[in-house]
Amino acid sequence: MKEAKLLSELTDPNAESHETIKRFQRRILELDKSNAPQNEIEAVQNLQAQVENEVREREKAQTNNLTDQQIVDLVENAIRSRPQDFPFLTKYYLNAE
Repeated sequence: MKEAKLLSELTDPNAESHETIKRFQRRILELDKSNAPQNEIEAVQNLQAQVENEVREREKAQTNNLTDQQIVDLVENAIRSRPQDFPFLTKYYLNAE
């Protein structure tokens, strides 16, 4: 799972945005637990929704622009360039016969 997460972060141009969404989710939970005013919680939820929409649009555009082979190449190049970080994928994916 560790390798899959790292691979996802290396090959996903939206990885930073996904982390931002997680921060919004944590903040909403904090605000909810602290009994913050509803309008403050809603403001953070609206920002989170905006970022989620932007990510969806970017992912849709990226998927439409890449062929299946380009996606495979992107993943394989990430593994090849850092085999020390991907021992399992290097052994069982790249070196599989």
